[in-house]
Parts: sequence; structure tokens; C-alpha cells
Amino acid sequence: MYQIEVPEVVDIYDDLGKPIGVKPRRQVHRDGDWHFTFHCLVVSGSADSLSFVLQRRSRYVDEYPGLIDVTVGGHLHAGERMTDGVRELREELGLDVAFGSLDPLGRYPIIVRGGGVWIREWSEIFVLHDDRPPTDFAFDPNEVGSLVSIPVSSGRALWRGEIEVTSAVESVAGTAVQRIVRASDFVNDVPGYWHYVSDAVLERYGRCLPRG
Repeated sequence: MYQIEVPEVVDIYDDLGKPIGVKPRRQVHRDGDWHFTFHCLVVSGSADSLSFVLQRRSRYVDEYPGLIDVTVGGHLHAGERMTDGVRELREELGLDVAFGSLDPLGRYPIIVRGGGVWIREWSEIFVLHDDRPPTDFAFDPNEVGSLVSIPVSSGRALWRGEIEVTSAVESVAGTAVQRIVRASDFVNDVPGYWHYVSDAVLERYGRCLPRG
């Protein structure tokens, strides 16, 4: 028996942020309609030992398969509020997290045009502090290929072109393996995004990271 795929529908906005209706996500990425996304970065450690725990996208996904991306990211469904974004943490990492335990890092506009897509989205970015080993996360292999832990300071230098490679720890199937990563290993259509999040995390949490 065939199943009918129901298109993902999102709220869309004009250039001033005024709601103008709803639209299937694929059409939104074709037409360049403004919309909102939820991003969450898991950060571990404190002070000079801060690390990002990022996801390597599954090879089964349509967009950027196999590249390293934010820990969790997703579109809000039509009618959802930003507080509903925590469902992405549950769906992708198996984490039941209260929205109030996330620390807002700010809003970043992402614009990508080329190759048949025109993406214009406002990404609301949040931080979740979690010191558990990445091997303990129960991530969905259909969405997440592995988790990659990288020191925030090393990532910042890598994304700014100050170094060509750096070391990271990749966790998959309960095993952690040392890796060498390059800037080209990351989703990097908007390089300024990585500059923004690494600067913001180091500036805000370099001395003391609040715990939930």
C-alpha cells in the first residue's frame, strides 16, 4: 500500500517580518520566502575548555549529507512557536529538554542562493550545556550520522582560516574516535555563521558557563 507524503508547511514572512501566509518548505526554499528556524548548539566544559558537540549529518538526508552542522536544527511547522523547537532535540538526540533550560544566543539571518535554491531564514540560536559524553546521546541514525566534539577555540581558528586542520573526537555507535577535521568538513555556505556562534560562545561563557 502506498503512503502519500505530506509536505512540510511553514509560516512565511515579508522582508520586515510581517506574516504573509504558509507554504510548503520545498517551495519556500525555491522562492526565497523568509521563515524561522530553530538552532541549538550543545556546549560542554567551561572557561578555557569549552567544546561544541556538533552533528555530522546522516548520509541519508537530502541536504548536506555527511557534513558537520549545528548540533540540532530544524524548521518550525506552520503555527508553531519557537518554544516548540525543543522537539528537534528529542527527535534527533533523544533529549527531553525544557525550553527554559536553553540559553538564547541571538538571531542570525542565513541567505543562500544558487543551485536551484534560494534560502532566506532567520535562525534563532540557543545553547544547551550538557557535559555527558557524546557517546551517551541516543541520536537518530536516519538524521544524525555521528556527533563531533571540537574545542570552541580551535573551531573558531579553523573557521577563520587561521589554521587548516584541527583535531576533534567523533562518536558513533558508542565509540569515540580521534579525527582531523577541516573547514570543508562543515556546512559552510554562510561562513559568518560559524564566526558568530564561536565568538558569542567564547565571549559569554569563557569565564563561567551557566548550568541548567
